[in-house]
Amino acid sequence: MRKKLWLLLGEINLIRKLNIDLGNQIEQVQENIEAILAEPGPIDENRLQHIVQKLKKIIEDFEGSHPGVTSKLGKIVDFLSRMGF
Repeated sequence: MRKKLWLLLGEINLIRKLNIDLGNQIEQVQENIEAILAEPGPIDENRLQHIVQKLKKIIEDFEGSHPGVTSKLGKIVDFLSRMGF
């Protein structure tokens, strides 16, 4: 799971480098993922579920204006959902 979170963090960093304005929501998701990865031990599933919900909100808010970005985020959300989050 940590490997997938590192991949998600990489995708978010790529999105941020594109200078696409997704508001501060994507920054909050990035900070939450970084905090989870900094903690030792098992990943808190409730916090991960919160991240999934935030990503879904970003997709909903920006899929009309940034379909490529939201498509990538959607694939990540789908993966996390299949894992039970």
